Amino acid sequence: MPINLKKVASFGSACLLALCCLWNASMVVQAAPPTLPGYAHLLNHSDISSSQRGELLLGELQCVACHETDPASADRIWVRQAPDLSAIGSRGTPQFLTDYLKNPQA
Repeated sequence: MPINLKKVASFGSACLLALCCLWNASMVVQAAPPTLPGYAHLLNHSDISSSQRGELLLGELQCVACHETDPASADRIWVRQAPDLSAIGSRGTPQFLTDYLKNPQA
């Protein structure tokens, strides 16, 4: 039975293409997850309870801006205030604003 060189070449090309795709997929850089320095610092302290760390997250992630908490917890949760943007035009350039909106974590 003769060997069909076209099929062999086609199969070899398909294998090479699959190998290149797998290699490229393994090279994709994953974005680092967002970090909260205050929370990461508290993880190292065993005297801080998990409920206290949770309250810190509620404030840092601004969950309480939309979600209600019970009054006893609300007094303990520090809420981050929004920045004053009334004079942003004098502090930031249009390019800065464009770059920031494209990638706020940069």
